[in-house]
Amino acid sequence: MSKLNIKTFSNEEDLQNFIELDSQFFPFPWSERGWREIDWSRHLMIYGEEENGRVVGFCLYQYVFDEAHLFKIIIHPDLRRKRYGERLMEESFFSLVERGVSQIFLEVQSDNNSAVYLYQKLGFQTQKKKEKFYKNGDDAYLMHRVNKTCHPH
Repeated sequence: MSKLNIKTFSNEEDLQNFIELDSQFFPFPWSERGWREIDWSRHLMIYGEEENGRVVGFCLYQYVFDEAHLFKIIIHPDLRRKRYGERLMEESFFSLVERGVSQIFLEVQSDNNSAVYLYQKLGFQTQKKKEKFYKNGDDAYLMHRVNKTCHPH
């Protein structure tokens, strides 16, 4: 596995990289306007870069007080199944703890078995099923994790 540099997004000039990943590889991408209207004082984006500078993916959360909601996690399709998503999420848990977040929520398509497995592996538990949650009518699971984490090995 190549070295993965994990960073916190801080430069809105680089936002185009994330907009492109979202529009190319996320089933329900946001508009560019939606991305540009994000209040970054209440959002956290952790992303990974390979040594050559290529962005491999990102996790985007919104947080308020002690709760965070994972809005998006995207890993470039050519780079999936290399534990990049797991590593980005683990690192994001520490960044969220530093911001006082103790509860993390997310929705995931109920038939996305690989994502559900990853989230369960990372300590998320299914809270309930949301019928017809997505625009295309697919159901989602609402999942929750208590964010009292220690640093990975």
